[in-house]
Amino acid sequence: FSKDPIVLPVPDCIREADEKEKATREETIAKLKQSGLNVPQDEMAKGGGPAIQAMKKWVDYVQFQHDSNRHERVSQLESLVKILEDWRSSTAFMNLTATGSVMSEQTLVSVAYTQATLPPGRKLDTNSLVAAGVRSKEISSL
Repeated sequence: FSKDPIVLPVPDCIREADEKEKATREETIAKLKQSGLNVPQDEMAKGGGPAIQAMKKWVDYVQFQHDSNRHERVSQLESLVKILEDWRSSTAFMNLTATGSVMSEQTLVSVAYTQATLPPGRKLDTNSLVAAGVRSKEISSL
């Protein structure tokens, strides 16, 4: 018996599945970048992660609304993101800190998605925002 490892060829179906998965990851990252989101470098290098999942969920939700000809809803969703971004920027300015320290891009799209999918007239409360990852003494102004 030899102590050398036995090296078997990788089946074509495994190679094809790996290539398909890689193409899907690259397509997702390109889609997120095109939408204007700041995809974390470490997750881009790995090809995935929680931030990419949250961003993809948001982008897919907005795209579904668009594809369903719900243009007024798409406009509301864009306004919601703008409100969150403006709040994050002004809060960062008031506290002399980076916007990402107030609310990461992942948290921003997660909060936007959660608020967008609540029943009409309902709002996220402070506890829900903290649970989502918002960290600011200005949270009550959101």
